[in-house]
Amino acid sequence: MSAPLFCICGACNVQHTFPSSRQGEKTECTACGAPMRIPAGSLPLILQLALHAGEIQAEAIPELMTRFQDLRATNPKADMLEVLRQHPGMTENRIRKLETARRLWLQRNREKRFAAAALRLNWLRQENLDQAFEIQKIIFQKNGKMLGLEEILVQKGFLRPEQQEAIARALEKAQPSQEKMPEPAPPSPPSEKTPEKEKPLQEDAPSSLPGESLDEALILHISEDNLEAFIEMARPMPESTTAQDILTWIQAKDIAFGLVDISLIEGFIKFEMVRRSRFKVAQGKAPQPGRDGSVRIHFPSDFLSSGAVLSEDGRIDFRQRGSIPHVAQGTLLAEKTPAIKGQVGIDVFGHMLPVEAVIDPPLKPGTGVYTSEDRTKIFAKINGQPTLRASGEVSVIDEILIKGDVGYETGHIQYGGKVRILGKIPAGFRVEAHQVTAESVDGGLILAKGEVVITSGVTEGEIHTEGDVRARFINKSKIRALGNVVVVGEVIDADIACSGGCDIRLGKVISSRIAARQGIEAHTIGTEVSPPSTITIGVDLPLQEKLAQADKHIQQKRDLLAENQSRLADLEAEEKALLAGITESAQIQDRSGLRLRLIEKGRLEEAETHSAEVPTLTRTLKAAMDNAEKKLAAFFSRQDALEEDRQKVEADIQSSQEALDEALQEKKALEIWSEERQPIPLLRINGKAHPGTRIVGPKAQAALQEICSAAMIREVEISDAENKEYVIRIVRQRP
Repeated sequence: MSAPLFCICGACNVQHTFPSSRQGEKTECTACGAPMRIPAGSLPLILQLALHAGEIQAEAIPELMTRFQDLRATNPKADMLEVLRQHPGMTENRIRKLETARRLWLQRNREKRFAAAALRLNWLRQENLDQAFEIQKIIFQKNGKMLGLEEILVQKGFLRPEQQEAIARALEKAQPSQEKMPEPAPPSPPSEKTPEKEKPLQEDAPSSLPGESLDEALILHISEDNLEAFIEMARPMPESTTAQDILTWIQAKDIAFGLVDISLIEGFIKFEMVRRSRFKVAQGKAPQPGRDGSVRIHFPSDFLSSGAVLSEDGRIDFRQRGSIPHVAQGTLLAEKTPAIKGQVGIDVFGHMLPVEAVIDPPLKPGTGVYTSEDRTKIFAKINGQPTLRASGEVSVIDEILIKGDVGYETGHIQYGGKVRILGKIPAGFRVEAHQVTAESVDGGLILAKGEVVITSGVTEGEIHTEGDVRARFINKSKIRALGNVVVVGEVIDADIACSGGCDIRLGKVISSRIAARQGIEAHTIGTEVSPPSTITIGVDLPLQEKLAQADKHIQQKRDLLAENQSRLADLEAEEKALLAGITESAQIQDRSGLRLRLIEKGRLEEAETHSAEVPTLTRTLKAAMDNAEKKLAAFFSRQDALEEDRQKVEADIQSSQEALDEALQEKKALEIWSEERQPIPLLRINGKAHPGTRIVGPKAQAALQEICSAAMIREVEISDAENKEYVIRIVRQRP
């Protein structure tokens, strides 16, 4: 909306139009040369709204303002609407629309200043303000009622009532009234200057109107990080400019947070020395970065982490194994330094400035340990072998012995420590433990957190572990390990994948699929008649599967959390309905009781009845009171039960949120664990590999076309100035 200033020469009655930036200036009539003063102020708000809406034309404004000034001379409280009602083509419906538009604009203008103050005081968060505006919008669209922003903020609990009252008092003090209209200018010679105290009061106008003159006088500077805002004088401001004008102009530029006190702006206006340099008008809040947490392990945790080392001749060293640690009861095993979360910042526009999320590795006690009261230390509960899982769980394990086969006498075995089985694990039986040692697996299932050792071999079985797997042979079985896989003999028709390395340096691989993140070493791959094998190097299939399971687990926790939150929302809705029912029943009791008392006192007219209706009405009112009493009892009873349900649901929400956080932490621990282990896309063949053997790397793959003997097969990068590609390359070894 533009806000031109109109002036009529008192000598020749010629109309002049001036930009709002020239308000209060002295000039001469271009027609007759008579001196005249441009009006010091913009149009009343209702006139600006009418002009913007197309209800009046700019040419009609001088006449309307003249009539308005004449009307105000006899009635200082007159409203411009009274003049507009007499304007040709202006209907009562249009008048109502303009009146509504003015009321809504004044409300929204005050609400913007209220919101800016609440944000500046850090009493209100931007996301809560946005939510309140959205609620206000929905209510207005639904029933046409503009519910006050302050009322919404208090009802939703975003502001306390005392905070709302404090801001309201401050705004009222800074600008007592928003609806004062321009007073008619006192008659005075053109050369006289109107004293400051006699400046006409004006109605608030939309920010784009009075700000036009300040747009030419002031320059707003914003720092690169949006944390500081300054104003600088480009040309003298109009003499009528107030501190509130400048503050409103600044807020119209979307500056909403960290605004300086209005008294400082008054100093900017009064003191020329202050105006000579940039003047800071808003200061944001810089984000404060956090600090990552850490966990210090006080025992050797990588004594079985072989498979990640290449010797000078290109061999993967599986034989170098450290000594197995042993701790006594009460030994400190792990200690955590908690992460410190960062604090988000807010720029001068009220936008949140996020900080990077900190890494907070979990300190997870397993079996055989206990934690300190502050849950930052883990101690050994028993004598035994300390272990650290990939997920961060710390345990101390002891051992149980099964002197034979797993069978119906033992049932499935589930134990938090080490299980040593002198016999076999047959089909249909499951062993879950930290570490497992067995003679053989003949169709059974092993789920372990640490090392699995099968002294004979695995036939038609399945092993899943976060540690290593060692066996004499593997036949028609599935192996998944986050550690290494070591096989002394042959691997036939097997599916093996590990996050460490795979050592079959003395054995054969026949018709199998083998994947290892940290390289594979085998003696022989394939035969002349068997189906070809697929060898995947440098790819962590077990971790991918583990992360996929973690994602599924996380989604389940999120679904449970959402379900509990939905239950809480239903309870809150029911609680509101109960309150409405209680209010209605209480009102029925009050109204019925009042009428009964009036009837008992013989004041039938006040009870809105007459003597003939009294018996029937009395029974009706008593019945209504009894019915309301029963409803109230039921409402209050349900209200008590509702509070218990609410507490239970809130506990469920907290529990499900904690479970979700734990699942997210465990996934993050797996990702960190994986990043610390370097992929090795290498296959070493000590004997020979037959044609058809398929080699798959992270970014390239190939199939052997002929027998390959005593060679290293790698995935390598080939780059030139324009392209980058990866190939599988065979390097023959010297005899």
